[in-house]
Amino acid sequence: VGLILMIALLIIPPAAARFWTHHLARMILLSAIIGGLSCYFGATLSALLPRLPAGAIIVIVAGILFLGSMIFGSARGILRRWVEHIQLTRHVAWQHLLRALYEWNEAKCSSGEKLSPNTLSVPISMQDLLAARSWSSRSLGRVLRGAERQDLVRWVPGGLVQLTEEGFHRARRVVR
Repeated sequence: VGLILMIALLIIPPAAARFWTHHLARMILLSAIIGGLSCYFGATLSALLPRLPAGAIIVIVAGILFLGSMIFGSARGILRRWVEHIQLTRHVAWQHLLRALYEWNEAKCSSGEKLSPNTLSVPISMQDLLAARSWSSRSLGRVLRGAERQDLVRWVPGGLVQLTEEGFHRARRVVR
């Protein structure tokens, strides 16, 4: 049992430190800090509470620090990856919206006329946007609200959506 506890104390701190940094030198330092904190708090709890074995409590404290690192780690933590995933999903949705609006403008622009920010007078209804892409009306509404906050689209009378000048330039980059 002692050997298993020693191996756990050797493995858990570096694994926990890996969630906080990508650099080896920082990981080694963090690993030493996590190991030291585990030993200090584990031994303190064992001394304060009778009949708690020090080795097992030290490993439990290290495990708790590992779980905290796994969730809140700034380099590879679950919470950080979840936030990055949400941001990427939002960015991709905006790109799809901008592409759909740009393609709508291209299709509605007369054949001899070159598409430019001045030809933004071709608004599109939500029903046409829903038909252009496989969005649900709820997700399209959410994407449109976010794009409006970013000043990429604007609402025009009649419940129609139109690209702003900034939205047009970004849409052109997305399509290219």
